[in-house]
Amino acid sequence: MGNIFDKFAGFFRPKPSTTEVALNLIPPVIELQLTLASGKNSPESLKNDNYALGYIFGYHDGVLQALKVDDQSTILAIMAVSYDNIFGGQTVAAQLLRKSLDAQHDATFRQGMIKGGGEAIAFIREKKTPMGLSAWLMR
Repeated sequence: MGNIFDKFAGFFRPKPSTTEVALNLIPPVIELQLTLASGKNSPESLKNDNYALGYIFGYHDGVLQALKVDDQSTILAIMAVSYDNIFGGQTVAAQLLRKSLDAQHDATFRQGMIKGGGEAIAFIREKKTPMGLSAWLMR
């Protein structure tokens, strides 16, 4: 009887918000890739790596596109919270996000952004494990 109730009760649980879904999808994947790259994941080293910054930014953008988030202020708010979750501090997170916003016209940044965005969409649609950031950092 408990199993029937549990299944039935699931219909009444509120759906998580888009923000909750995004924040459950993005930081763990980026954190895992940074951890796999062992030691090459300090915010200081990332500040000078436009490809890695582009990948992280693009991964965020890809997830948010897949979730159909199109309001720019919502996108920036989710990115700010996510960067803070990943990098563990508002100052560092804000610096990396600002650098990413400023670097969008850089060709290397754009290459990373395209790779990160593509891997985010493939992860959501096909459950394909994104590893482009860790591969880049371990090269």
